[in-house]
Amino acid sequence: MASLFATCKTSILKGILTNLLVDDTNGRIVQDALAILSFPFADGVSSMPLISGHIEKWAAQGFNNPFQQSDHSAIHSLHRLFSRLILFIEDYLAKATDPFPPRAYMAVPGIVSPGPRFKGKRIDIKPVKFITLNRAEKIRFLRAFLRYELLCKIYHPRVWPSIDISCADQVKFMHEKLPPVEKKELYCVNEYFKGVYGAIFAHCQDSWLPDRPAPSSSDGVSKHGLLYPDTVHFSACDYFTDMDIQGRNLASILPCFGLDLLVHILVSLDKQEDYGRYLKRWFRTLSRKFTWPYNPWISKNHFAKLNGQSATFDPNVYHRGLRQDSPHRRFMSIPIFQHYSGYEPWSRGEQRERILSIHELQLGIYRQRAWAFFDDVRLFPDVRFHFPTIEDLDKEDQIANNKLGPSYERTRRRSKKWQDYYWGRSLDNPLYVQEEEEEEAMVEDNEGHLTRFFEEPVTGKIPSF
Repeated sequence: MASLFATCKTSILKGILTNLLVDDTNGRIVQDALAILSFPFADGVSSMPLISGHIEKWAAQGFNNPFQQSDHSAIHSLHRLFSRLILFIEDYLAKATDPFPPRAYMAVPGIVSPGPRFKGKRIDIKPVKFITLNRAEKIRFLRAFLRYELLCKIYHPRVWPSIDISCADQVKFMHEKLPPVEKKELYCVNEYFKGVYGAIFAHCQDSWLPDRPAPSSSDGVSKHGLLYPDTVHFSACDYFTDMDIQGRNLASILPCFGLDLLVHILVSLDKQEDYGRYLKRWFRTLSRKFTWPYNPWISKNHFAKLNGQSATFDPNVYHRGLRQDSPHRRFMSIPIFQHYSGYEPWSRGEQRERILSIHELQLGIYRQRAWAFFDDVRLFPDVRFHFPTIEDLDKEDQIANNKLGPSYERTRRRSKKWQDYYWGRSLDNPLYVQEEEEEEAMVEDNEGHLTRFFEEPVTGKIPSF
């Protein structure tokens, strides 16, 4: 009887996966998934030949198809992997299409408890189910999330510096073959995972969960609300800075370590009451360990600047929605400062850097909205707000820069202590309140491996890198 149940269950799972992957015509998605499933643990130099061989097997599309081989174990593992992956995709969908994404991104996805949640409480974010996507959109999300996770494993600090040169060259060659649209998808996935880590940073400190803005800016609800650009983009980098940790900002590094680490942190944060304090110590230790020359894999030159595509500039996004006579439209061929009289006080170099900085923000906004994956804008309640033009952001930036002390006031608006003071819920001015001294002790090295993200989660200390 048990054997019959197991056989039936495998057949059902096989049918589910076959239907899910019906458009994986070249088998690449299955190969990426199988490479993730069986990726060897990095146990020093002795494991590098095994890992190099594994990567070469993946590059050659050499993994046996479990559906053709009737490999019950692999089918069950694939189902767990795709189920966990779709959980994150649905979290991304809900946050990307929320009426106010900067608020939605402050919630962490629920791994073992229903989510999304902010500091233990459910947040009212409308779910968007994976099944509501069309077939082309589904395959884009699966393709990008799987390839991103696999590259996180290949480029892990324990792996990439030690693999064979020929193997590394093979990986770089595969980057060269990657279509530009798929690189855009990977940048979107990276921005989403940055957002998840930003939510984790917010959970580890005195961060304020903002209200959704009222329709009228004069309404009291938005009187002390977030300030631009926090009103349009959720910055993990800023929330890390708010923790006042000396050393390297980890907001761009951690998302490139993969889902094993992220799931471990999310589950531990949910299950262990004081885990946020441990995480701050771990962040402090790690920020001192990584020096400035270290760059996450998605920023490496051989990945980031192929096919004329850059992590910080996308002409399609830059020109979207611009009027024909817009000076911004001519930026590519003629420097914008020749057309913009409003920038007289600044040098030409400052004008150019300012516009490029605004465009980098624009890219972050579009990527948080998962713009590269959708066929249309049917899921977005306010297209103009969700996908602002460079002109829209330029105007907001000028208004923000005309205000006194916008930087430190932005930081205060993100703080619950300051919000309580602004609204009279507390009479203690945070400027004069003695903060509790943070524990400066470093986290000791912890041997072992992280549990795979698709397996039964384990809580506790994080193994050393």
